[in-house]
Formats: sequence, structure tokens, C-alpha cells
Amino acid sequence: MKAKRHQFMSPAAFMFYKNPLLIVDGKMQYLFGHDGKRYLDYFAGISTVGVGHCHPRVTSKVKE
Repeated sequence: MKAKRHQFMSPAAFMFYKNPLLIVDGKMQYLFGHDGKRYLDYFAGISTVGVGHCHPRVTSKVKE
């Protein structure tokens, strides 16, 4: 993942961490890493602040 980040991302986009998390899923306020660990998302984006990740009602409306 680090190699792909260095290959495709701008050098101006710096990391806040030495070893990045490989996030594979998100449900409501939680993110899940490839190792099965659950993390509370303290750095949510614009849309996830209000509804979380994969909110069931939002997901069902998008599917419609």
C-alpha cells in the first residue's frame, strides 16, 4: 500500500502516520482494517459526519 501511495499520490499529500491503515469496510461510525480491527472514525468526511458509513436508510435510497 505504501508503494502504491508513493507511486500514485502527489508528494504534497503527506501522511500523518508511519504505517498506514488498510481500511476495507465502514459501518456507521466505525472503520474496519484488513486485520479485523475496528476503529472509531474521528476524521470523517463531509457526508459521513451526519450519517456515518453505509447507513442503512441512505444505502437503501441510493439503491432505489
